[in-house]
Amino acid sequence: MRRVLAGAAAALAALGIAAAALGADAQTRTPRQGADPILGAWRFETETYSPGCKITGDMTIRPTKEKDRFSCTFVARERCGREVDIVAEQTCAITRSGKALSISSTIVKVAPAVGYAPDDWELTFINASKMTGELRSAAVAPVTFFRAQTPIS
Repeated sequence: MRRVLAGAAAALAALGIAAAALGADAQTRTPRQGADPILGAWRFETETYSPGCKITGDMTIRPTKEKDRFSCTFVARERCGREVDIVAEQTCAITRSGKALSISSTIVKVAPAVGYAPDDWELTFINASKMTGELRSAAVAPVTFFRAQTPIS
């Protein structure tokens, strides 16, 4: 279990480094002036679903050459009480239409090795610090995406 957590911590650190290189300010992890406000590092947290389950994690969004299309990577941690603690590394593609974002994900690695469905998301961009929407995976749950310095309310 310690190796799983150590691997997740290393992946999260790598996401932070990538954000700095991809148009995000290293201090606030928000886009640099003039950059698309969706770019950079985000944290997310679902509301509780099922019996005591919640997914939290970190995502980095990068530009692509296509307008209103982005690539992303993220690490999600699903906890359900003391029985379930799963860390899933994923890649994703984002399509934006106005303020609506559709995120389609692909599993890269899951620890422990269990059956895990990709975490897809339907979001609404609120501002450069907040997005809200829904997890659409094996479970469906409301989710909030926020910048690292923004507390969850």
